[in-house]
Amino acid sequence: ILYLAPGSRHQFKNQGNTPLRFCFVFTPGGLKDFFSAVGRPRTPGDNPPEPFERPPDVKAIEKRTVFGSVD
Repeated sequence: ILYLAPGSRHQFKNQGNTPLRFCFVFTPGGLKDFFSAVGRPRTPGDNPPEPFERPPDVKAIEKRTVFGSVD
């Protein structure tokens, strides 16, 4: 279990050789909107997407979704 206080900067990186699987629980909700905006659409049975760069407007996406004010 990991708790991050509101506004805490963080990132996740899989440094292993096998796929990373984890379960997030967020309160309050809204982070789904961020992932929908920066991610790639998938349907059940699709292969995982190839790695891709962050969108150039990621800061604007952060502000309009769940993060509000970011530096």
